[in-house]
Amino acid sequence: MYKFVIKRILITIPVLIGVAFIIFTILAMTPGDPGRLILGPLAEESAVAQLNHELGYDRPFIVRFANFIGDIVLKLDFGTSYRSGEQVIRELGARLPYTITLALLSMLLGSIIGISLGVFSAIEQYSVFDQISRFLAMIFASIPNFWFGMMLIYIFALVFGLLPSYGVESWQSYILPVVSLSIGPMASLLRLSRTTMLETIRQDYVRTARAKGATKISVVVKHALKNALLPVITIMGMNFGRLLGGALITETVFSMPGVGMYVVSAIRNKDIPAVMGSTFILAALFSLIMLGVDLLYAYIDPRVKAKYMK
Repeated sequence: MYKFVIKRILITIPVLIGVAFIIFTILAMTPGDPGRLILGPLAEESAVAQLNHELGYDRPFIVRFANFIGDIVLKLDFGTSYRSGEQVIRELGARLPYTITLALLSMLLGSIIGISLGVFSAIEQYSVFDQISRFLAMIFASIPNFWFGMMLIYIFALVFGLLPSYGVESWQSYILPVVSLSIGPMASLLRLSRTTMLETIRQDYVRTARAKGATKISVVVKHALKNALLPVITIMGMNFGRLLGGALITETVFSMPGVGMYVVSAIRNKDIPAVMGSTFILAALFSLIMLGVDLLYAYIDPRVKAKYMK
């Protein structure tokens, strides 16, 4: 198993470098420079050029990218923010807990509701509950998270005044963002868990368990559910990784002090160290999550574990 883990970590390294190169290239191709954005449109050209030189922005593209990767590898340093003058790693350390908490709560809520509804819909196939669940899944899969979030703010914050619409002053501040961000994973997991459960309950070993007199609940919980959830685990890991990125927009809508607000502000000001550090950290977290999913998959499925042990 340790050979598999080492192999996956080694594969992750070029992936992260590739992601960093793409984002760095996009930022380099966008118009404007940090010196002009920081000093403003009325600043003298000499002052702008001097600031760009101090920031290292006047160096060749390859040199700047090589320095960025070298600082990460050798010193775990993502540079200094152009706007705040603070170390990017420190600012991300203060903001990441909000983003991870939001993504984790959204994944848990979406997974619990989506998997439960999907399994029950498969058991009661073609029932009224099944029809309603599939209809809701289609609706929620079509609704953008940011639009749903704004509707929640209007209804529960502005009209009824029940929940806060911005910030993270208390646990109640997470309710609307979590609900808004969880509808996408909930819809996908509902459909997937329904499909996999339908396939599983039609297998021969499930029919054998029924023929031996096992109750309906016992057949589902002890025999069908474990195998039906194997593909769902992979999607849950991918959803969690996507939620880390999707939280950027949701955090902006609800004015949460997470990585989302940080990245949006950095993009507007062309704060290259802040943008690069944020995207690199999120890409690394996604890679670690998928590695954890693979290990969990191997733990649950003996066939996969035997393959990894070779």
